Amino acid sequence: MDLAQNRDGTVQKLWPLDRGSIWKPLDKEKREIRILLLQPSEEEDDALYADLEVVSLDSKPEYKAISYVWGDASDTTVMFLNGGRAIEITRSLATALRRFRDSKVFVALWADAVCINQADLQERADQVRIMGKIFAAAVQVNVWLGRLSDRGWYEPFHNFYKATDMPPTEEILQRLEFFF
Repeated sequence: MDLAQNRDGTVQKLWPLDRGSIWKPLDKEKREIRILLLQPSEEEDDALYADLEVVSLDSKPEYKAISYVWGDASDTTVMFLNGGRAIEITRSLATALRRFRDSKVFVALWADAVCINQADLQERADQVRIMGKIFAAAVQVNVWLGRLSDRGWYEPFHNFYKATDMPPTEEILQRLEFFF
C-alpha cells in the first residue's frame, strides 16, 4: 500500500516514505518516549486518528501501555497521525487500538510499533532497553491477544493451565470472554 486518503480528501504517501518526519527525535538522557493520544470515536470501525506527544518518563506521564500480538506483518491497514498523516500498522494493532479507544475522550497509550520510530535502528535499540520501565510506568497495561473469534488467545492460556496443572474454571472463562 503506497497511498491513503486523508480525512480532508487529500492523498498522503505512506510509511516508510514519511515515517522519519512524523517521529520527532527523542532525548535519551531525558528518558523521553512518545505517547499516542488516540482520538475518541463512537463507532468501532471508524478510522484511527491520533497525535504523538513526546514526554519524559521522569515527568510521570499518565498513559496505558498496550502489549499485543503483532500478527501477520503483511496484513496491514492505515491509521492517521499528527493531523492526518497516514501510516501503515498491522491489522492486529489496529484492532487493539479500536478495542481500547474511548467513545468520548482522548486515550493516552503507548504501543511500540507506533511510539517507537521503527525505521531508526538506534532509537529502536534505545527504546527496547527501557521497555520494562515504559511498561512499569504505565498506569495500566492492556494485553491484546486477539478477538475471541480469532482463537489466537487460546493456546497461551491453554499452555499456562497445562503447565501449572490449573484447569480453567467457568469464572475464568467468563472473564476472558468479557475481556475479548
